Amino acid sequence: MLIGSGFSEGLKLPGTAAITEHVRSLTQYSVLADQNREVPLGNVLSKIASSYYDSPTFEIYLHLVECMLSAASSRLGFALPDSQKVAFNAFMDLSPRLATVLVEQHLERFGREVMARVADFLDDAIAESAIEKRGVIRGFFTRLLKRHSLRVATLNYDDAIERSMQFWDGFTPEDPGSLDYASFEKAHVRELLHLHGSIRFAPSPPEVVPKGLPELVRYQSNKAAAPFRPLPLMQNTFTQAGERVFVGPMLSGLRKTDKLMIEPYNLYHHRFVSGLLSSPRFLCIGYGGADIYVNAAVAQARRIHGDRFRAVYVTKVDEDSSPSDLATLRALTMAAAHSITYAHELDGFLRRLKAAKLCLEENGMLLITSGFPLPDPLGDRVAAFLQ
Repeated sequence: MLIGSGFSEGLKLPGTAAITEHVRSLTQYSVLADQNREVPLGNVLSKIASSYYDSPTFEIYLHLVECMLSAASSRLGFALPDSQKVAFNAFMDLSPRLATVLVEQHLERFGREVMARVADFLDDAIAESAIEKRGVIRGFFTRLLKRHSLRVATLNYDDAIERSMQFWDGFTPEDPGSLDYASFEKAHVRELLHLHGSIRFAPSPPEVVPKGLPELVRYQSNKAAAPFRPLPLMQNTFTQAGERVFVGPMLSGLRKTDKLMIEPYNLYHHRFVSGLLSSPRFLCIGYGGADIYVNAAVAQARRIHGDRFRAVYVTKVDEDSSPSDLATLRALTMAAAHSITYAHELDGFLRRLKAAKLCLEENGMLLITSGFPLPDPLGDRVAAFLQ
């Protein structure tokens, strides 16, 4: 099972849009504007991103920070070792209008700390959310567990699932728990993989000296993790291309695959892919289709399993959506791939979906576009279809 932001939004928890607005309005990080006015860095990044991207999110803001810091740190060009040279500096200069942003120390702080600020925002949202969501999660997962073991890979940072049911997550039971490498050699009835991190994750406490690369630890609650989340894990992390990236308890930006060197991310990613390849059953809830490494893994599973592959996709699509809408196109891409090969066929796919009242079953695929949570009859239909 793969879970995206639509799952959390259906439970009245913040999704991508709410997190983006929160990051945009952060006042802890500022830059000096005209007439010595201080303006929030998030707002500046929003304006920079909006001049180029159609729908910029907080992930794009972080990506811009990583790009700007990469460019600024390699201005020496030929004097740097090859591993620290950034390719785009070979043929371009930064726009002068970004010069004042680049000299600000807040740019560095923003990159290091922004995901901890996002975690604080989610902490508050969890505390204010209705307790009833636990029953919704538990009821839906229990229905599936009657027939199957369950491996849940989530792209969300919140801990709504852990608050509802007990899952194996690869950590020892202490508080904080450390990675239990031996447990990854076994299969478990209920598994939870936080592919992009969690508000319960944090760097190891300062007194713990890592033997190799730093690892994350997992606390029993988000509140217990909160004081340790801002601790530096690897402040100066670079990709193979010499570009700066920020890695921590929660992954964001557009270079997530470059950030897998910190565990448990690499272990989780491997387990997600191996699960897809070993089982011909797949359930996807609320995923917007923006992570290409996830899309590639699902496409590979569909190819390997062939006609045995049965997949359910639960997403939210408006009845007046058209193929020209990028969000709709992304949300439907994996489901549509069961039935179509070329982009011009998407129009017909959408017509069939609307004719089926936004619940389409064809070619080993069940697509439900009314969003999560599902009413009981649809939940039963999902369980029966995967059986």
